[in-house]
Amino acid sequence: MMNKQIDMTRSIPLLCAVIGVLMSGLAAGMFMTADGANVTSLIRMAPEDPIAPIAQEIEGGDFRFVPAGHYDGVYYYAIAIDPLAKGEAHQVIDLASHRYGHPGYGWLAWLGSLGHPGWVPQVLLLLSLVGIGVASYFASLISMHLGANPWGGLFVALNPGLIFSVTTDTSEAVTAALLAVGLYLWFHDRREPAAWLLAFLCFFKFQMLLVPIGLGLYELNEFRLGRRKHDLKTSLLILAIGPVAFLIWLRYVYAQFGDTPLGGGQDFLSLPFIGWIDTLHDLSALGPMSFEGVQLASAELPILVTLLALFTAGVVRSFRLRHPMDAVFLLQGFFVLLLNWWNLLYPKDLIRALAIPIPMLACVFFLRNRRQDQPAATDTLAT
Repeated sequence: MMNKQIDMTRSIPLLCAVIGVLMSGLAAGMFMTADGANVTSLIRMAPEDPIAPIAQEIEGGDFRFVPAGHYDGVYYYAIAIDPLAKGEAHQVIDLASHRYGHPGYGWLAWLGSLGHPGWVPQVLLLLSLVGIGVASYFASLISMHLGANPWGGLFVALNPGLIFSVTTDTSEAVTAALLAVGLYLWFHDRREPAAWLLAFLCFFKFQMLLVPIGLGLYELNEFRLGRRKHDLKTSLLILAIGPVAFLIWLRYVYAQFGDTPLGGGQDFLSLPFIGWIDTLHDLSALGPMSFEGVQLASAELPILVTLLALFTAGVVRSFRLRHPMDAVFLLQGFFVLLLNWWNLLYPKDLIRALAIPIPMLACVFFLRNRRQDQPAATDTLAT
């Protein structure tokens, strides 16, 4: 019986990873087959984009464009072929300083393509598929560590926002992978490699800077309560690697563009709850909308109301700081409550913005009331 339980705890994380890769591959494949199975179509570049001639030259005239409505994969593609903003690509994308404020996914694509621009579209897709597989696997292990079911990895494997990121060459799947591996290592006292992964994570999304800050908050709280398990100074120093490195990068971006990433981007935050309430108000104005607008608003109103309630409850619950996961979610959840219509109004942006916070929210609700140094029995088997 024990051997069977060990086999299951080892196989379920792998199954979660396989499911995540298969479902993401299916979604991306369906999109590509509609355009001649050309992987460049996932970048979602429009023919009128200023970077389009560069892409066509790199691909020998075989770059596949979307008719209209380009998406963020264009910017990661630009960073991958111009990683330090020294070439031509950074000059032909909009809000360039903002885009280079979170260059991690583009950097990985540059490294994976060995600096060969023609390989970038394939590498972007491969990174995302590997990312969702790795994220699903380690999410399952973290679920066991938190005393929950190993099938918790399906919150990642079947996450619409992460699957969407694979179909649009955006960074969420790889971000989730770095976060899951980094947290898993941190929870198992492998702090130095965890800190380096979490440091690199800071270059993927602005809100990922809150992860090492959240872990530092937990360490300070443990010290305050006299439950210090690790040297506080050492923990805080290694957690500071990411924010400090990011500040150095900000100085470089300012030198290149004469602006900071935050100054060059859209205003996508507001006061807590205000952006949500404003978006709900806009969606409720059904009268002057088109038929498609009415359908969108009718579906999204109850979704936003539900999500607002869940994230508010999650933030309140995580104040207990029972585990480092509570501290990490506390800041991420509060960040979600600051979002405005820019990330809430349209479903494609909503599922991307919440792709990573939603599995973290599930952790907060299903986390058992126990200390970090009291691992679940299944967690021991998994490791």
